[in-house]
Amino acid sequence: MYETLFCFHLKAHTQGTVVLATVKGDVHDIGKNIVAVVLGCNNYRVIDLGVMCPCDKILENAIKEKAGNIKSLEK
Repeated sequence: MYETLFCFHLKAHTQGTVVLATVKGDVHDIGKNIVAVVLGCNNYRVIDLGVMCPCDKILENAIKEKAGNIKSLEK
């Protein structure tokens, strides 16, 4: 956790906003967590909605947070 906080405080500007979540029915979040840390350390604002998120919640937050693109990764 310290590494994550350190990375977030190093930079003042962001490259953009990313909304991350695993979809409903998928509880595997290890990869999502790794991606969140890597993106955060590379100057992205990361909004992590957690696991088992309904698609409408993901889309609603992506629109609200003005995330640039919507990508879907399926298992």
